Amino acid sequence: MQVRKAHELYLTGMGIQAICDYFNENGYTHKHGKWWALTLRNVLGKKTYLGYSYWQGKWYNGSHEPILDKDIFDKVVKLKEYKHETFLKHNRRDGMASSYLGGFLYCGCCGAKYVKDNHYSTHNKERYAIPVYKCSS
Repeated sequence: MQVRKAHELYLTGMGIQAICDYFNENGYTHKHGKWWALTLRNVLGKKTYLGYSYWQGKWYNGSHEPILDKDIFDKVVKLKEYKHETFLKHNRRDGMASSYLGGFLYCGCCGAKYVKDNHYSTHNKERYAIPVYKCSS
């Protein structure tokens, strides 16, 4: 089963995107089709696979059989938390997490780093930020 396989691959050290690539290259699909990182991130460590059901904001013992052993589940949750904390620790600027692409984009003309800037727009009287990357030089 793909859920079990995803948890096992994650514990071997494969990253979320690498697991998605592996699934997609080998023809694995889920109910919405192709595997995406966000989908897999939500699958990894979901208590439903331990036999629980979520209803009205609370977890209950479900009537379905667990897909995962508690030991594997706990290891995946612990590894996800560790990776998240490590990411935040190494990508903080002034107490805020940096942008996802920070440090990866460089200008093709001058070689300077690209920096994230927010442009603001209003739609239906709600203001929201649109991230835009530009050359820092």
